[in-house]
Amino acid sequence: YKRFNRKLTHHSNPLIAQLSSANIPGNPHKRLKRQFCRDLLI
Repeated sequence: YKRFNRKLTHHSNPLIAQLSSANIPGNPHKRLKRQFCRDLLI
């Protein structure tokens, strides 16, 4: 999780970088958002 999050903080898309900095692992809503962003990156 940490390694993935570190990659996102330096992502070229500012929205994705902003999402990664606001993520809380225990929050299901944010976790779904993060999963969605990761799907876009692939």
